[in-house]
Amino acid sequence: MPGKRLNSQAREIVAKLLNYFMAEKENLGPLISVNAVQQRVADALGISLRTVCSIKTSPKIPEASTNIKYKPRLKSKTDDLPEGHKVEVRNVIYNIYAESFKYKQDDNRSALMEKTNIALLRCEFLRKYMVNRNSNTSRQLVFLDETWIFAKGNQTKSWQDESKKSVRKPEGYEGKRFIVLHAGSNKGFVDNAGLIYSTKSKLADYHGDMNADIFMKWLEEKLIPNLKEPSLIIMDNASYHSIQVERQPTTSWNKPQIIEWLEKSNITYTKDMFKTQLLNIAKQNQKPTRYKVDECLQRNGHEVLRLPPYNCQFNAIEMIWANAKNFYNAHIGEDGYGDDKVLAMWEKSLQKCTPEVWLGVVKHTEKKFTFNKMELVRVLLGKQLHNYIGAFFEDPIISLNTQTIFLPSSCDLTPCDFFSGFNLKYSIPVDSKLPLATWKTFSNALYQKPQI
Repeated sequence: MPGKRLNSQAREIVAKLLNYFMAEKENLGPLISVNAVQQRVADALGISLRTVCSIKTSPKIPEASTNIKYKPRLKSKTDDLPEGHKVEVRNVIYNIYAESFKYKQDDNRSALMEKTNIALLRCEFLRKYMVNRNSNTSRQLVFLDETWIFAKGNQTKSWQDESKKSVRKPEGYEGKRFIVLHAGSNKGFVDNAGLIYSTKSKLADYHGDMNADIFMKWLEEKLIPNLKEPSLIIMDNASYHSIQVERQPTTSWNKPQIIEWLEKSNITYTKDMFKTQLLNIAKQNQKPTRYKVDECLQRNGHEVLRLPPYNCQFNAIEMIWANAKNFYNAHIGEDGYGDDKVLAMWEKSLQKCTPEVWLGVVKHTEKKFTFNKMELVRVLLGKQLHNYIGAFFEDPIISLNTQTIFLPSSCDLTPCDFFSGFNLKYSIPVDSKLPLATWKTFSNALYQKPQI
């Protein structure tokens, strides 16, 4: 067909045919007998005789052995968006990948779950908080924590494509690092309780630069003398907060250490016992855990409330640190990066966290306590259900936390309706009914005065 554009494969075939016929011209005649048609085609095209025979016997029009289909490139869905909107979409997508989201097959087991012991620790934490809040002599909440800052600020994050390999990865943050330790309540920072000191490390994890000796010295010399009233100190379970008065035997102990602990505790054992047996005896006689920090604060009239693991949302000072760091990062360097300039700017950043800011942050944190109270009620019901339910159906008058509840014969709510709201397993006659007000009183009693 005149004017048809040939692709590379067709042009290669033409070149082979041209070379073959040129060879016949130089030979002044056919290279192979004109009767051997299939063999001549195979030689001319440089393919096997079997391929030629296969194509000849095929009933359909011969096609290419590999049919490559080219799909047109789809138009980007963001082509018609303004550039600013494209950046926002790109940042959202990057953020999704940064949070480890993946598009994959659904799994019914992928529901959000956590270890049972952590959930129980959170319930115990909430119970102690509620007991303190509802007490006639409730203690002031004091939130304590450590953090860090860098002399040149912490603004080192930006959206980057992983394909850009030409940029050298920085080994650490710029400038000297400072460890910060402070405490505060809804009245603001505890006066004269701040501690800040520099370290040589530039890594993001500051826990290696804090130890129990520094923390205990700060506690005894700075925090305790400046607490003006009995307080409930909220802190996490960092290792330097949790030094035990007397260590308990663990699997890392060797046999002589376990024997020494047993003898010191006047616990009987036999010399022919193996380490596993000795550990089992020690576990059966395990003593209550006592922390040096807790006893130090208790001697001075204060109590400790430890945060459950992975629940830093209950520590109000975390938001205070965020506010202070935002101001620090935005203004550091205006007067230089010397130690005195860093300390002055950090002090100015803390001053921005006024008592009014603290009050709002503490209120916001206490809303999270309230939001999680339902979880505590579930645990309380689970532990005490067998004690109370029998009384509901055997005695028309029961006493619950000094409140008397009357059970009239009228009914408008089943126990099923009430306890299904807590997602509990229960064994109650489904046809039994009690007044709505009665069930609400029962709920409120457990809610306000937990007894475990």
